[in-house]
Amino acid sequence: MENNLQHHGIPGQKWGVRRFQNKDGSLTTAGKKRVKDGNSAVKVERKEASNNRRYLSDADLKAYSDAYDEKMRVAEELSESVYKSDFDNVANEYQKALKSAFSKLPDELAELGKDVMNGFISGLTTNTDYLDSSVQTIIKGMINQFKEQLDIHSPSKVLEKIGDYTGEGFVNGLKNTINQ
Repeated sequence: MENNLQHHGIPGQKWGVRRFQNKDGSLTTAGKKRVKDGNSAVKVERKEASNNRRYLSDADLKAYSDAYDEKMRVAEELSESVYKSDFDNVANEYQKALKSAFSKLPDELAELGKDVMNGFISGLTTNTDYLDSSVQTIIKGMINQFKEQLDIHSPSKVLEKIGDYTGEGFVNGLKNTINQ
């Protein structure tokens, strides 16, 4: 497998066996013999390619570039005019498809919300025997916390203070009104 170049685009396809050149680019023994004998297809191709090269002057290169740019501009204008109606039709069809797909969405979401609530209610009302003791425990805990936080000992000391402050606040408000 070391002497094969693998093509990774198509499984199993090989580019060829390295007979004339090593992976590092140096020539194998067969490659050196091939070059020495002068039968190198690569050498011939390079020579032919160098004979066929054409060099452009700066003016010729600019003219070629300008002509290319002009042809591209004309091609773009033509494609826009020829295919404009097609592009417009595709855009309109796309918008219609989106509107059609999403037009039912509010009703479907409303129905989904109803189903969720019905499932929630059904879950709460079906087989709730286990909830009775849990709810009672939670409520008793809340009541005890209220009593503790409000310092309730019948009558509540905290509410008594709030009542005192409320009366004092009312009197202060009356005094301020009279002084104005």
